[in-house]
Amino acid sequence: MKRTIPFVLFLFLAVIAKTQIFYNQGFNISLVASGWTNTDLAVPWGNGVAFGISNQWQVSDAESGRPANICGGASLGNPSLFMGATGLGSGAAYLSNASTNRRIASPNISTVGKTNITLSFNFIGNGYLTADKAYLQYSINGGTSWVTPAGAPTSSNPALPVGSNLNNLKSQICGSGQGRWTNVTWSLPATTENIANFRVAFVWQNDPATGGSASDPSFAVDDVQLSTISLPITLLSFTGNQLNNNTN
Repeated sequence: MKRTIPFVLFLFLAVIAKTQIFYNQGFNISLVASGWTNTDLAVPWGNGVAFGISNQWQVSDAESGRPANICGGASLGNPSLFMGATGLGSGAAYLSNASTNRRIASPNISTVGKTNITLSFNFIGNGYLTADKAYLQYSINGGTSWVTPAGAPTSSNPALPVGSNLNNLKSQICGSGQGRWTNVTWSLPATTENIANFRVAFVWQNDPATGGSASDPSFAVDDVQLSTISLPITLLSFTGNQLNNNTN
């Protein structure tokens, strides 16, 4: 004889969204070690030198990375990537007479298997009106071509000044004249998903035609992160109920 005991199983499942950071660069290492590389862009301006000084992408604690809504400072133990005049040692301060048009770009980042990607970074930025500015770019082919996105990014704390967007990254300015660190969180387009050679970049331009005017700071960025949403399914509990008891 064999006893058969059927059960009805009640499964309770939960889908819990979880943010997964798959790329994080805090620039607590040298620029070379970070893998980020500089490119001089010839258009619309050259990259000259004035008074023996040029504006260059640098990594150091001369412009310390800070949390959002905190005024800029130096030598606080958290280096950042910034555009600064060589030899001045004063962080994100630029020489307006030295024409600058330079891109700093990440190495290739794999997004294979990743969807719904979010880019996040903290920055300070200013420059003279619209003539001097920093902006965001990205590439989906390893840097062969670059996309400059338009539109206002999401900024949680503090709010960006009027007119600021991904083409003109400007932050609020503290009473001390330092930039106020600001977070930008932006959902990347679907074209950046599931590729092996995604890159993100920032470009700084300052035009000497402004007559030597400069508005500090230039631009600094820290904590560049790429993340995606994972949806693991968790079994919370199950219940089994005996329906009958047959013998055959």
